[in-house]
Amino acid sequence: MLTMVTRTGILIALGHRVGRRDGWRGGVHRIGLFLSATALVLVTWLIVGIDALQERGEERVAGRAPVFTTDSTAATARWVERPDTVDTYQYLVLYVAPIQPEAPPPPGLPRWPERGEAFLSPGLLRLDPSGAVANRYGTFGGEIAPSGLRSPNELLVYARPALTDALGNVERRTTLVSGFGADGARSRTVLPGGRPVSDAYLLLVFFGILPLVALILVAGTGAAEGRDRRVATLDVLGAGRRARAMVILGEALLSTLAGVLVGGALALTTTVVDLRLPATGYVIAADDLATRRGWLPALALASLLVVVSLSAIAASLRPVGTPATSQRLRRGRVDVRRPIFVSVFLVGLLLAVYGSTVRGDWGRWAYTLGLLATLAGTPAVATRVATMLGNRIAGLGDSRGWPSALVGGRWLAARPGTLARVTAAVLIGFGLLVQAQILTTQLTGVERAAQAQAGRMDDSAVLVRSTGGIEDGGRLRNAFGPQRVVEGWATHDGRFVAVGDCVALAQLTQDGRCGLTTTSTEGSPLTAAGAVLAHGTAVSPGSLFLSTVRPEGELQGFFVLNPSGRAGVEEIKRVAQATTGMPIVRTPAEGILGGLASRARLSWWIYDFGLLALLLLAAAAGLGAAGSFVNQAHGVGALASYTGRYNFLVRVTWWNLTLPTVVVGILAAVTAAVLGGLLIRLGGSGSFAAGLLLAAVLLVTSAGIGAGLIAAAVAVGSARRWRPTGD
Repeated sequence: MLTMVTRTGILIALGHRVGRRDGWRGGVHRIGLFLSATALVLVTWLIVGIDALQERGEERVAGRAPVFTTDSTAATARWVERPDTVDTYQYLVLYVAPIQPEAPPPPGLPRWPERGEAFLSPGLLRLDPSGAVANRYGTFGGEIAPSGLRSPNELLVYARPALTDALGNVERRTTLVSGFGADGARSRTVLPGGRPVSDAYLLLVFFGILPLVALILVAGTGAAEGRDRRVATLDVLGAGRRARAMVILGEALLSTLAGVLVGGALALTTTVVDLRLPATGYVIAADDLATRRGWLPALALASLLVVVSLSAIAASLRPVGTPATSQRLRRGRVDVRRPIFVSVFLVGLLLAVYGSTVRGDWGRWAYTLGLLATLAGTPAVATRVATMLGNRIAGLGDSRGWPSALVGGRWLAARPGTLARVTAAVLIGFGLLVQAQILTTQLTGVERAAQAQAGRMDDSAVLVRSTGGIEDGGRLRNAFGPQRVVEGWATHDGRFVAVGDCVALAQLTQDGRCGLTTTSTEGSPLTAAGAVLAHGTAVSPGSLFLSTVRPEGELQGFFVLNPSGRAGVEEIKRVAQATTGMPIVRTPAEGILGGLASRARLSWWIYDFGLLALLLLAAAAGLGAAGSFVNQAHGVGALASYTGRYNFLVRVTWWNLTLPTVVVGILAAVTAAVLGGLLIRLGGSGSFAAGLLLAAVLLVTSAGIGAGLIAAAVAVGSARRWRPTGD
């Protein structure tokens, strides 16, 4: 047993030593393993973190949920919910008043609010630096503690009405509660806007896992030729599969271990310090993640094993066209150009088409699986295309007498994996670019239409609905004057009548209509305030009636005329909270935009997750380009016996690096556009900027040209230093 352990240690140490002799190629490979391990730990920690945030948030929501009762003797408090908005952000105002003052207050509050006092969540206070919302409900009592909030980002208010009988006037089945912590008060949401937790995982699949796979693929296949020679040598010497695996393990172990430790340290930091996301401003509570701190050692170990294992597996997945010194090793490899691997791409594309046709939940998941399969099959298709393209270029060079095309084409056909790695990163990048644009336009398109409608309205009138009836109207007239307050009544014969004095009613029509009896507004254009009143009551302008006398019917609410714009709206809200019973105060624009704006803000999550994808894909593309450079420099060394001129080497890199990169960019753009079109069909809306995709193709083309020039420059030095070996 001791001998086996010693032998294993020797083989691992051997792999580490010989791997460091690969020069630049080995360095690129080690950097790739380090980044892959770091990213894998962080992405898996993100998966665990989403679950932790979900679970802890549910526990706090369940803990504050009121237990309603119809038994007045068991009631400890009254509770009523009302909606409100600030800057198109919707939130709940929870009006509470103790019946038994010694009863414990809701979680997150140090005590019951006094009359005319409110406690606000930190997230709501951050939305309004002016402090107006803090004083909207009366005296500011303090912040709601984290124990009473789903997350630090939740927008919530606990308030106690200034009027003594406000809660008792509510016409509800019950407003009495016997305590807090109702069973079954959990909801599977984690994103703002009430979106299910599955949406967070779906975003993570698109913008986390896919780019991570591309990074690991590029990193695992780096410096493969050097490993081939070492493994082939061990094979010739009679080393078994286990011995060869230990050597490969030794090459990857130290770099991967360093990456795991760095990733683990970064993940551990998030359990101590709150993390704020850049696009959404969403705060991830360290205390919530700390509940999963014990998972970190297992995640780190699993990440280490995954990266090392995939690195070893990648060595056995090299195409058979790649040079190898051992026929037995070559026969043992899997040819990724076989039709079964290419068919994954085609099946995925068909599945995406099917998903976009059936739609619904099943269609969305079918499309997602199809997208994943399409991207997973990309390296196989790219390898096949690279081989065919290399053979065509070599044939062209042979027939035309172009040595650079002959050398470049045969180099590409013999090493298609180099292009496949770059293709994987480029296609995933293009695909995510298009998907992100479409998802963003799908989420924000409806809001833009609503903003256009709301933009045609102003804040000339503010709707106030309260629990106090006509008495509340008297309080509003005392506060603002009778010339600014109009009552809204729905009559028994289906008419809507605006009731007020003539000074107030004259501000609703352009001809200043007013009468002692009910007067129709038909034929008289409405002013901005009149249009607001008509929209707020869902009546057509011609169906609005004016009167100075209250009709028989039902009071719908009050309209406070507002000549002071947004500042006046905030003042009206503050006064209404102080003088009426738990009012709902809003402008028609707020009513239109509230829910739609919340939906549109979900698109900001795409930017946060997209930043993660951008970092991973940038690392993958950089490693792929660096690997191409060093492979080029090494591969053309033998050309020193023919020529070491820079112009000739530029032509070689044009044929086997620059031109294939351009072809890859075009094919990736076409594939991404097709997948994007299917997503638009699935969602029934959305768009993407063709110009931006074209710009991405031009960027890839420029990168290919630059890569060819740099590779040629590096190759000149390599060619001049080259000496024959192995003879």
